[in-house]
Amino acid sequence: MYEHLRNDYNDFTFPDNVILYCDPSQPSSGVPHRKESKLNDFFQLPQRLGWTFHENGDRFRDSGAAGIDHVTQRWLYFEVLAQVFGHLPEYSWEDFVKEDRSGMRYITTKDLPKYLERWLDSEKKSEANQRKSRLIRIQQVLDKTRLYVSQHCAVPSSKDKASWEVNDLLALSFMILGETLTRALSLIQKKLGFRIEGWCSHDSRNQGWGYSKLILHKLDEDGWCPKAIHMLQALLRGNSIGLVYLFTLRSSSSKGPGHKQCTATVCKEMETHKNQGGSGPARYHYCESTTSDFCSKPEYTGGQVQTPPNCKTDADAGRSIDGRKLADIINRGSIPLLLYRRAKRDLQVVEMNQSFDKSYAIFSHVWTDGFGSLDDTNVTTLCVLDMFSKMLERVAVQRFGNKSAVPELFWIDFLAIQQRNSTQYSYTIVLDLSLMKTTVGRGYSNPAMKITMCRWMTQLWNLQEAVLSKNLFFCFSDRMFPMTQLEEMFPEEDSELQSCIPSLARIYYSGILGEVRPKIHEEFRKNQGWITQTNFLALVWKAAQWRSTADPIHETLSLATMLNQDTDFFTTPAESEEGTDEHQQECDDRMVELLSRFAAMSPCPIPPGMIFLPGPRLCKKGYGWAPRSWLSSHEIESQDPLSYPTEGTHG
Repeated sequence: MYEHLRNDYNDFTFPDNVILYCDPSQPSSGVPHRKESKLNDFFQLPQRLGWTFHENGDRFRDSGAAGIDHVTQRWLYFEVLAQVFGHLPEYSWEDFVKEDRSGMRYITTKDLPKYLERWLDSEKKSEANQRKSRLIRIQQVLDKTRLYVSQHCAVPSSKDKASWEVNDLLALSFMILGETLTRALSLIQKKLGFRIEGWCSHDSRNQGWGYSKLILHKLDEDGWCPKAIHMLQALLRGNSIGLVYLFTLRSSSSKGPGHKQCTATVCKEMETHKNQGGSGPARYHYCESTTSDFCSKPEYTGGQVQTPPNCKTDADAGRSIDGRKLADIINRGSIPLLLYRRAKRDLQVVEMNQSFDKSYAIFSHVWTDGFGSLDDTNVTTLCVLDMFSKMLERVAVQRFGNKSAVPELFWIDFLAIQQRNSTQYSYTIVLDLSLMKTTVGRGYSNPAMKITMCRWMTQLWNLQEAVLSKNLFFCFSDRMFPMTQLEEMFPEEDSELQSCIPSLARIYYSGILGEVRPKIHEEFRKNQGWITQTNFLALVWKAAQWRSTADPIHETLSLATMLNQDTDFFTTPAESEEGTDEHQQECDDRMVELLSRFAAMSPCPIPPGMIFLPGPRLCKKGYGWAPRSWLSSHEIESQDPLSYPTEGTHG
């Protein structure tokens, strides 16, 4: 069923043997399989098999007609193959059937990549009118098949039931074949420069064929967080192949026993850490006696890392910085940086003012992973500081070939809270325990999907740090992996006709505004700022909607920073307690202030489609059209109200 994706799935095993219910050798459509089928053959086939299907889900079976598994496999699988490949002289349905030792026959996609390449070659050699007619017909068939499969064979959750009583494994085979052919058609159209004015060609926004009940049930059994599944279903836009690929991820913070009480809208594990004070009682320790790589040994269970028993460093030993000096730097409007000399075990705070000309690095992490300071102080363990120092050295060796180029200065929020718009730092190191417990893996899709699924991608502050970073390094157990190297691998992998996985795994890239980050840094270098335009604001909303903050009051501060607004108004401490009506009113007032600034700009960057966004609205007069929060965690339908091209997102 997915043999054509074996290179992507590697050693992944999943139920694959879909029984051959029908007999494809019977020319029920009136046309032999070895000749190119016509469009009417596809639409008339169910009736010739004794069935009538309607788009609303109604179906009628003639007396004596074969079962629904038989007819749908013959129609939505083999007839689709005939419609796509029937014009090829060498096409045979037998290439999509295998037989085991007992004589049982199953469907197979082992030869699908070969057929896709032959299809592309034939279109390159065909006459323009013939190619145009065939590609339009194939798209019509795929569109109609997708409608039936996504609406009547797919389900929104594992607890739902599909309107057609099709075998779950068979339904999944329709989705995998359909998504693969849709992807291939899109690439072939692109490679051939095929475009007809007024004709809607396939693109990355309409490739999904719905979600399989089998896959969603398997994710539940595997312990995945329901909120993470809900988020991915929205981001993957109905693409079952993307969900199947999740099973290749051996380690993820989004699965495990800690997620048993989670719902589609609330991650209880995250709430537990928040109620415990942010990072929980256990601390992260890095010890040379435990491992030579970062976090390949300490046990990670439910967001907590236990102290290794042979830790060289006393768990109570740590270093702190001068709180008064830190406060003075922040009050002067400067950025506090940190200087740690490992040999002397000395930690100092350094002021970055307007005359400051040294580069520095940033550590971007997740509070619940335990990298933070001890209790509510700005004290952190020496072994963590040692780890930071060695990470800086490792990146310097990768970038420049020697340790002498390592920046001595760094910034991390739990020791030096204040951060303003600045792109003077050399790079950002991303720390996420689910990444630090696993290797990079091979190819593009494996590390990219791991990044997409890590908890670092769910925090709003991390988005701000990523957007303002010129260079990102993701810390895996075996190496520090630069985003630039990862993205260099994407074009080649994404050019393969048989796999849509690279483009699905690239969700992380749009999730950190990868398309516009270079433009931000270029404009900051020229103008010490950037112009917020409609497209950019829409992209920020899309990247922020599935993220969260420890306190709702922080949302507008982070958004104002990313959208290049003065942040003084938003840094004022809240006067009310979180969770109260008064606190919500303070949050609303800050959102109104942010939107008012945009409304006063010319041209106004607020997208017209914002009035259609999901979530509760602001109660203030004149702002009832605007959502209270951009962190809505709501699924957006295929007709995205903030759909803008990524080109020209800045002035």
